[in-house]
Amino acid sequence: MPIEHLILASSSTSAASAFSSLMTRGGVVMWPLLFCSLLAGAVVFERLWVFLSCALSESRSRQKVEALYAELIAGRVEAAIALGQQAGPIGAFLSLGLQHRECGLTQGLEEAGQQMLERLRRRLSVLDTLVTLSPMLGILGTVTGIIGSFHLLGASDVGADALAVSNGIAEALLTTAVGLVVSMIALVPFNMFKAQVMQWARKLEQAGRHCELACAKGHIGAP
Repeated sequence: MPIEHLILASSSTSAASAFSSLMTRGGVVMWPLLFCSLLAGAVVFERLWVFLSCALSESRSRQKVEALYAELIAGRVEAAIALGQQAGPIGAFLSLGLQHRECGLTQGLEEAGQQMLERLRRRLSVLDTLVTLSPMLGILGTVTGIIGSFHLLGASDVGADALAVSNGIAEALLTTAVGLVVSMIALVPFNMFKAQVMQWARKLEQAGRHCELACAKGHIGAP
């Protein structure tokens, strides 16, 4: 077997052994923390894909959005609606708002904007929950571990088992450290995604004002 394969096999075995040792030393609370970390990672990657897709689509469709405004100024609202459906997230927002203009253009745009922002906010509540829950799980693991260590201290000879008790307390603190790490990993993208949602809210508000001005110039009212 080539030496490279031996090195890779040894590395994977060492990693698996270290992971198994970590989960064993941390106790049963490590499994919920592992689930929290995997869930946080899945949500982060899914939201990253959504925000990056929206940003790329918006960048590529700016000319189509400008063409949509030109159609509105010319009074061709149906053509503007059809164009907006192919003009990225901003165009889709304007198209949906124009389709609901029978209740008032401003109200239609507000409703369309809320629908888009709700899609962007989706699953952010999961990250918010994990930011709070992970440290609490870590503390729970530490408390139960310390309780077990003091139970061992009271049930055996202090001198003989002082090392075992100190090792037990050190292992109990492991869950708090892991919980804090999971929380910090979830906190950074959560705040980044919230900032992105606010940025998109400003973009939609600006696009909505431009749409209202273009409709006023084109004398477009409720159907």
